[in-house]
Amino acid sequence: MQERRALRLSGKNRMPDERGERVHTRERTLMQMKRVFCLLISAVMLLSGLSAMAETAEETPVTHTIEKKNVPLIINGNTISEIPLYFLDGVKDLPYVDLKEFTEGINTWFFENGTAFTWNEDEENGLGTITYMNNGSVLGFDFPDGTVYYSSFETFGASPGRYLLDMLSFSGVNSVTGEPELFERVDALPLERKGTMKIIPLGDYGIPMLRQDGLCLIPLHTVFELTINIPIGRLGCFYNGYAVFFGNKQVFIETVQDPETGETEEVLTKIGQALFDCRFSRRSPELAEYGAGELCMELDCFYGLKDSHNIASFAWLLLDSELYLKLLDEDPAVADAAVRDLINFYLDDLHSSFQMVSPMTGFDTELPPERLGFSAGADDVSMYNYENARSQVFNGDVPFYQEVGNTAFVTFDAFRVNDELDYYSLDLDDPECVQDTISMILFVNHQIRREGSPVENVVLDLSLNGGGRLDAAVFVSGWFLGQASITAVNTFSGAQATGLYRVDTNLDRVFDEKDSLVGKYGLYCLISPESFSS
Repeated sequence: MQERRALRLSGKNRMPDERGERVHTRERTLMQMKRVFCLLISAVMLLSGLSAMAETAEETPVTHTIEKKNVPLIINGNTISEIPLYFLDGVKDLPYVDLKEFTEGINTWFFENGTAFTWNEDEENGLGTITYMNNGSVLGFDFPDGTVYYSSFETFGASPGRYLLDMLSFSGVNSVTGEPELFERVDALPLERKGTMKIIPLGDYGIPMLRQDGLCLIPLHTVFELTINIPIGRLGCFYNGYAVFFGNKQVFIETVQDPETGETEEVLTKIGQALFDCRFSRRSPELAEYGAGELCMELDCFYGLKDSHNIASFAWLLLDSELYLKLLDEDPAVADAAVRDLINFYLDDLHSSFQMVSPMTGFDTELPPERLGFSAGADDVSMYNYENARSQVFNGDVPFYQEVGNTAFVTFDAFRVNDELDYYSLDLDDPECVQDTISMILFVNHQIRREGSPVENVVLDLSLNGGGRLDAAVFVSGWFLGQASITAVNTFSGAQATGLYRVDTNLDRVFDEKDSLVGKYGLYCLISPESFSS
């Protein structure tokens, strides 16, 4: 019966010859319509402020059956410890965490030098706070109202010594020796606005907040996003029935190349195989409804750009596009395809991308053919024309560095960073040292400045550069312009800041004029409509 219900929700195999099934299907359809109608009403209430109206009659608190389970926690491929999870009313695929235990866990998992976060609870009023000890910023929880708030969204979890809205992942300091390394943050800041306190109504998105039996429970993924992923680092959070995994796509999936054909394919890493060894093949209705609501919350708050898409909330977009019903499907492949369709066809922003399918879906499961939005489709055509024209001139691959007379040409089509590379041990006389954009700039700078070099002009060809890691872009800008100036605006909090960076291109750990080409060479930069964010 569970399988039939999933098929009916996806519009397949309705079995019209069975009268009982027809009646049951009609009832299920009506229930789905009611569910969508309720979401529509919630969206209207969210926009108009009616959600603040309280019920006049007191509701009897619901008592849940709570089961605790300790499972391994694997962060970036390493088993760190165990994490206590809680499951409500027999639902096995939607784990919750207790806020006190999770706060203690953050200190253990990510901070070796002491307590970074503390948990405080006002049991009488149903309130709690996680305080970031470095600067006193607070993430607060109001269980009766079903809301959370940041006293200062930008400073919660921010590392000391970094700018507000600092998007550079490199610290600028060697973690072992304490020596300066690659990047320097300039002290003088021309602009910094911290924004306002922000409240997120989790309850309006159907995200549960429960206080019972001395526990303060919220779904694991929501707490992970609020406390770790968004403030601290860009990671994914997964539960496969056996363990919890924190990590990005590169931890679970790698690209390998066939030495004979040169073709590439994505394969699972060892830790990826463990992740996709999933206990579940279908989603519970509770997980499906929670996932759809949390997606709306994260899009509204942390993606933003509602004005760009001419919508009041992303719930409206999901309803209007009929994606919401697919997100409620118990078949994880249907939901994955809906998320991919949302990103590639409806958002169509040329920046967001669908990373990988859910462990429930299975790595080898083929999703329906993807659709591309107008911007992505037009970009593909334009990119093909530029690439074809360039390949005809160079008759194949374009060298990343070449000298023509007294002019050096530097060409690369993405900003990449190898986080495992020790840049200060590279042999810059050997082109094989080039493994990412930063090592390429180090090699190129060494060649341009070598003894007897004829180079008087440098052309930086970014005409087909589609973007990538900001760290690499900052390094290139600092090398080419003397310093990199990055201005960031957060539409969620209203914060705005500019960061100034210098880079160490000659690897002497001193940040000065010797690291830049400015004033020493004629400098030119080639761009096109295909250049990143152009």
